[in-house]
Amino acid sequence: MQQRPRDALARHASTILDGVDKYGKNTCGVLVQEFMVGDEYTVDGVVSNQVLTVFAIGKYRKINRDGAMVYDRIDFFAPDDPALDARMRSYCEAVARAVGVRVGPVHIEVMLTASGPLLVEIAARAHGGMGASVIDANFSPSFIDAIIDSYLPESCIGETLRIIRRKTACIAFLISDRAGTLVATPGAEAIRSLASFVREKWFVAPGNRISRTVDLVTCPALFELSHDDPEALEADIRRIRELERSAALWEIA
Repeated sequence: MQQRPRDALARHASTILDGVDKYGKNTCGVLVQEFMVGDEYTVDGVVSNQVLTVFAIGKYRKINRDGAMVYDRIDFFAPDDPALDARMRSYCEAVARAVGVRVGPVHIEVMLTASGPLLVEIAARAHGGMGASVIDANFSPSFIDAIIDSYLPESCIGETLRIIRRKTACIAFLISDRAGTLVATPGAEAIRSLASFVREKWFVAPGNRISRTVDLVTCPALFELSHDDPEALEADIRRIRELERSAALWEIA
């Protein structure tokens, strides 16, 4: 972790401990983790017979806005994509063994630092939100089927599977520059008409308060995008950002 005076750490911890989380519950503890610099990845796979088969690796892109790291997008890659650091797969296989994951889905978040991959967190679950369905829809064989099959006694996942990405896929995070009351989203239909659009999930509705986006919690919406042509997907993301920056996407009072 970055060197900070003990009183500064205590002050930041007390801010969390004195607050109520999004579920209305008091926070009872704070985990202080080593500060890591690098690119953040998600690694999703299935464990069968205590062997991890990685199905997809997602790379987060974040934007620094006035010191706040805001989610921009997450792109999903096949585990053997040459653009990825091969050390992540072997590292995650070792992590899954170390924590004792024996069967079922596993979701690992890793920071790829200058000295190699370091663990952010691991959970015996599939990717949350839209992630699991994005992987299942755009990679072959089926991620969901593999999770189910891993619990069967005759399961042989990992012995013959080769994971293939069938389409370029990502999740785009909307970013709001302003706070206020969301009056309407007239530009949402333009996003739905994009060639790569698959589905959307809004966290605010007209009449609700919309916050200026400073973190994941204040993200107003997610869009799942997928296309055979990577350039078409990139063009669609640029269009989303154009709508977002203009008054065409939403009316905020």
